Amino acid sequence: MDDTLLQVCYISRRADGVSDDDVVTHIVLPAMLRNRWQDITGCLWFDEDHFLQVLEGPAVETSSMMDRILTDDRHLEVDVVSEHAVRRRHFARFSMRMLHTARPASVAELVESRAKPSEPRNASIGDTRGLLSRVVDELARWPLMPAT
Repeated sequence: MDDTLLQVCYISRRADGVSDDDVVTHIVLPAMLRNRWQDITGCLWFDEDHFLQVLEGPAVETSSMMDRILTDDRHLEVDVVSEHAVRRRHFARFSMRMLHTARPASVAELVESRAKPSEPRNASIGDTRGLLSRVVDELARWPLMPAT
């Protein structure tokens, strides 16, 4: 049995007309159930313009999930930022953690770095990996309940 964990991170633009209720009802809740069956964990952060998702799980199931996302018309301009094997899960407690917050600093930096078509995207692979690592760490540490 292959126990390799694959981690995939992508950014996409949110399609027009996809409401917050649509995201929760038609993306997050079904994903929570489906991901449990497929041993996939992860986090979906979104705002009014973008999705950023980190998926972790068995390579075959995680790749299959990405294939579905790539053809989902609720996502535009899907940009796979990273796809690589990992030793441990960052979101082991969550079949699908949902964060609908203001852009965390690292997420804003990653979204902006991917949105400049005139600049080479992979000018520094090390910089992208470091930034992605900060994004994953920041999302994994995000408080479960907002401070009051």
